[in-house]
Amino acid sequence: MKLARQLSEDRAMRDAALILFKSDLELIRQDLKHRGLGTRLADRMGEGAADMMEDAVGYASENRGKIAAIVLSAALWFARRPILRFLGKGADEDLETGTPLTSSGEGMTTSSGGDSCEQRET
Repeated sequence: MKLARQLSEDRAMRDAALILFKSDLELIRQDLKHRGLGTRLADRMGEGAADMMEDAVGYASENRGKIAAIVLSAALWFARRPILRFLGKGADEDLETGTPLTSSGEGMTTSSGGDSCEQRET
């Protein structure tokens, strides 16, 4: 008797779970008909991108000094050769290879690799 009653309760729970599952499935189907999968995916991606942008703006506003130092360092790195030319540093050597030049810039030649210098006979 106890086993029959347990079986009956289990079947009732199973049937209730099946009804709940089917109703949830129908709601999802109706929602997909109303808003397509592509639209839902685009909305989700847009929300994620907006959240990331909000986090980035928050980080940038909290760390302005660090970000300014990084940007300035990068700008100076990319402008290092014109700055050195302007200051007159490295005028006695080739900025590309680092090989020394004579006072007129002649008389020294470099090999194709630029690693060694040879004196030309004139």
